[in-house]
Amino acid sequence: MTADCWLEESARLGARWTEEANLASEERFRSAGTNQPSPPSVCTALGAATWHGIRDHLRDRILPRLGSERPLSAEDLATLAGVNRTIAPEIVGQVPFLVEDFIATYALSDRSRPDSVS
Repeated sequence: MTADCWLEESARLGARWTEEANLASEERFRSAGTNQPSPPSVCTALGAATWHGIRDHLRDRILPRLGSERPLSAEDLATLAGVNRTIAPEIVGQVPFLVEDFIATYALSDRSRPDSVS
């Protein structure tokens, strides 16, 4: 991909991932009932087409909540890990170890590590 089309492609991918995440989040929230806490923001992690934003989101917002009074549910962690694994082939660059480990630890099925995209 050349630098000339990067902004357009990044915007296109970001819009698609945001819509997919919103639809999945809404469905899980509807099926869980109204007494459940809202799911974590997957959209924040999907804002960029490189691993930097995803890695930072995991490091700064998701992982610190694991030991908190209101930790994320296993379902929410599995969903976020699954989304990251699904989009891995479309993200530019090598998967950071933190993201790779998160996917391997929390994704429900096929706990294989994602492939990097050069």
